[in-house]
Amino acid sequence: MILGEILVLHIISKIVGTIFGVVISEIGIRLIGTGSQSLSLAYDPNTFFLAFGVAIAGGIIGGIYLAYRASKLAPTEALRYE
Repeated sequence: MILGEILVLHIISKIVGTIFGVVISEIGIRLIGTGSQSLSLAYDPNTFFLAFGVAIAGGIIGGIYLAYRASKLAPTEALRYE
C-alpha cells in the first residue's frame, strides 16, 4: 500500500514538475531573448523518458525503504503518534 501511494505521488510530481519546468524555461527564454540574438529551446522526448525513469526508480527505492520501516514498526507505536 505504501509503495503504491509513493509511486502515484512520484508520477504526479514528475508530470507537474516537467510542465512547470517547460513553462518557466519558455518564459525565461522569451524574457532573455528579446535582443538581436534570440535563443530557442529544443525538447528531446528521450530526455523526458529518462527523467521519468529516474523518478520512478527513486520512488521505488524510497517506497521500499519506507515500507520496510513500516513493517518493522509495532502497531501500537504507530498509533501512539496519530
